Order: sequence, then C-alpha cells, then structure tokens
Amino acid sequence: MIEKYSKYIFLILISVLTVSCVHRTISNNMDFIAFHRTALLFLSGNIDFYNIARDHVFTFKYGPVFPLITFPIGYLSFNTAKVIWALINAASLILAWIYSEKLIRLSLSEIKITYTARLLTLLMILDIVSRNAMQGNINVMLFAAIIISVVYSLEGKNKRAALIAAIAASIKITPGILLVFFLVSKNKKAFWYSVVFGVLILLVTVFTFGFENSYNMYLSWQSVLSDTAHFPFYKHTNQSPVAVLYHITGSNKFAVSVLLTFAVACTWFILRSYLKKDIFGMFTGSMLAYLSLSPIVWIEYHVVMLPILLATACMFLQKQLNRTASTLFVLRFILVHIFVTAIVGEKLGITTAMLGQHLIGSWLLGAVYYFAIFSTNKKS
Repeated sequence: MIEKYSKYIFLILISVLTVSCVHRTISNNMDFIAFHRTALLFLSGNIDFYNIARDHVFTFKYGPVFPLITFPIGYLSFNTAKVIWALINAASLILAWIYSEKLIRLSLSEIKITYTARLLTLLMILDIVSRNAMQGNINVMLFAAIIISVVYSLEGKNKRAALIAAIAASIKITPGILLVFFLVSKNKKAFWYSVVFGVLILLVTVFTFGFENSYNMYLSWQSVLSDTAHFPFYKHTNQSPVAVLYHITGSNKFAVSVLLTFAVACTWFILRSYLKKDIFGMFTGSMLAYLSLSPIVWIEYHVVMLPILLATACMFLQKQLNRTASTLFVLRFILVHIFVTAIVGEKLGITTAMLGQHLIGSWLLGAVYYFAIFSTNKKS
C-alpha cells in the first residue's frame, strides 16, 4: 500500500519539479547571461569571452570549446534561448535520474529500487535541483554527461563514454575525474579514447581560433578560475574544503594541507573499492573527489550525489544497513535537510552551511555506503 501511494506521489512531485525548474530558469537572469553573451560574441567574431572587468560575477568561466557547442543560442533572442535552455536542463535531470538507476542496476544488482526510495531521494535533492534551475547553470547537464558516460563505459560502449567524458572535461575541469574512474574500473579503452578525444577537441579549438588566440584563451580561463576578488568565493554556498577552512579559522594558511588530506581520503576510498572490485564504490569515491578537490564547490554541484543517495535510500528502507550505517544516514538527513534556512532560520542555516554542511553531508553519505558494503562483506 505504501509503495502504491509512493509511486503516485513520486510521479506527481517529479512532474511538478520539472515544470517548476523550467519556470525558475526562465524567471531568473543569472548564469545564462554569460552563456548567451558568449554565443553572441562568438557569432560576431569577438573572442573576448573572459572579461572580468566587463562582466563581473557573470564572467564566462568555462572552456573555450563551450561556445563551439552553444553558439546556436546566439541566433535566438535572449528570452527564447532561455526557454530552450530551461527545457534542456529539465530533460537533463530526467536523463540523469534514469541513468542513475541504470548504474545501480549494473553495479548493485542486489538492490531493489522502489518508489518509496525514489520519493525519499527526490525529497532530498529538491533544494539542490531548484538551486540549479534558478541559476540556469550547467551543473545538471554535466551531471547527466558524467552518469551517462559511466553507464556507457560499464556497458562496453567505450567510444561514446569517452567522447562524452572528453567534452564534459573540456567544458569544466572537474569531470576529468572520469579518467580516474575509467582507470580503476579497468576500462583502458575508455581511458585512452578519452585522451584521444580530448586532444582532438583541443585541436578543434586551435583550428577555430588559431594557436595564439587559443593559448591566450586557456590562460584567461585559468586566470578567471583562480580569481577570488570578483566572485563570492567565501560565501556560505561554497562548500569546498578551502572555503570551509576559511569560514572556521578565518585563514587559508593550511589550505594545501587540507586539500591533500581530502585527496588522500578520496584515494583511499577509491583504492579500497578497487581492491574489493566494487564498481559503485569506485564511482562514489570519484564523486567525493569531484566535490572535495577544488577550491570552488558550490552547493549546486552536490547534485552528482543523486545515485549514491538513491542507492543508500534503498538500502536504508530495505533494512540492508547495519546500525552504524543507518545512524549515519539519519544524521546526514538531519544535518543537510533539517538544518536549512526554511526550518531553522536564516542565521542558523547560513552558519551550518559555512561549517561545511554539504561537504560533511556528502562524506557522511560515502561513509554510509562504506559501512553498508563492509557489513555485507563481513556477513558473507
């Protein structure tokens, strides 16, 4: 009976969320401003994409190849292009969900995905999905690319997996973590195809803009990514270890040490999964690296944890977690979904975020999965 009602509620909620996301993207002028402006610049022959003095917080922050993909939106009016962008973003969310379930079925065949677990997972990602939609950014699209690439690699569709991975990493550096996943999952073909496609994409950029212009654009891209003066780098929504360290200590004196610590933790998680031939664990470790090894990790980036949320929600509801894992799952739920501004007020909500609410939440989720697998292995 519960499963039946959960199905109806889930289908209604995800439909409402999809429509709401489209509406929120259309109703706000944020990141899409940079995308549309860059398309217009490209079509006019102006390659001055990375101009902080001109564009301030809405400076273009993506790879030079991105305008080669998105330039068609420059032929459309801003409002028309934004509607199409919103629809693509919403479709990306649905695709990402579908392929998240495929990943679970391929790597965790013992887990049954129920509508009750889907509903719980949907409730846990509502805020992050809504944030992405409001900003009109590309996080959900990149997440869809990541999860589709992973599934394709597991299905032996290596060229497709590699092409998607190379394009995603050429737009934004962090999806390059897929190369690590390909290596540890022993898919050398996907790895080397990714390298080849990455080189070809670089050559396309050079062919389009010329060697000197391409070189200068990559330097400008690096400069924009390292700039902290014109962007809200230390805002509570930045959940990177570097930003959280600054919120707690008021200094970035030990930033490198903290990043190295997280790098070691991610490496340990991935290697442990590798030794146990745990594909889903390798993916989880890769996503923890995605969220931990960059100076800028906005809350919105944590949408990539959807497959891990869904898998652990299934385990929790089907009582496949031991006491430790169940306790951590509940603690994470309280930390991430109860200590929010709408429930505890703006002051406490922001304070909790500044202390690394989502960073800690993602690692708690990783710990839930770790103890779940450890428990399973121990029993067997």
